Parts: sequence; C-alpha cells; structure tokens
Amino acid sequence: MTTPIKPAALLKVLILDSDNEKWRQLQERLAKTEGEELSIHRAVLIMGVLVLLSFVGLGYCTVLLPEFSSNISQRIIRSVCALGLASLFCQVVFLGCWVWYRKALKKLREECRRLVLSIAGPGLDELNGPVRALDLHDRFLASF
Repeated sequence: MTTPIKPAALLKVLILDSDNEKWRQLQERLAKTEGEELSIHRAVLIMGVLVLLSFVGLGYCTVLLPEFSSNISQRIIRSVCALGLASLFCQVVFLGCWVWYRKALKKLREECRRLVLSIAGPGLDELNGPVRALDLHDRFLASF
C-alpha cells in the first residue's frame, strides 16, 4: 500500500521527471517563489519576536526600574518604544508581502496542476478514491 504524498511534493516529482523546457522554467519559478515565501515568513516571525521583546522591555522599564523618571531611563524607554513601533510597522509590511507570495505560490501550483492534468489527460477519471502519487506518476511517465 502506498502512502499519499502532499500535492506540492507530487507536483515537484512530476516536474523533475520532465525534460520539457517549459516544465523546467516552471520548476525554477516555483522553487524561487517558495524560497522567497519562506524568507518573508521568517522575517514576519523575527519582527513578531522583536515586538514582543520591546513590550517586555517597556514593561520592565515601567514596573521594575526604581528611578523611572531619570534621564537615562527615559532614553531607554524611547529606544524600546521606537524599536517596538518600527518592528510592528515592518511586521505589517512583511505580512502583506507574505500574503502576496502565498497567492503567487498558489497560482504557480495551480499552473502545475493544469499542466499535469493536460498531460495525464482523461485517464485520471478512471481512478476511484484518492489519487495515489505513484499511480499518477506512472501515468505521467507512460504518456511519453
């Protein structure tokens, strides 16, 4: 019994087996978009950590510093607030970029699915139940 593979992994396997230039370009675009999406996702997480650290720093300054009104602590508080505000702004921008990359990745994967279905053709309708990765892969290779 074969185990089902995630659709994105199946598309990668099918693209890797092809010698077609169009498929190779699609694979390069897919790999580039996935890498950029992962980088943006990491940036969103890092900015989230910085926002949390600035809130913790602000809480520490206001609650635990004995000389809260001194000139040095005011500079620290302003610095922590500036870090928190800048991190929050960057997080919102990165989150918007991440959503945009997710949409682009979804569009590329849909293009891959259309290509696979155009090659696999009408034989896919014969499969009952969940499509297994090896069945689709064998049909793809048999079409060449």
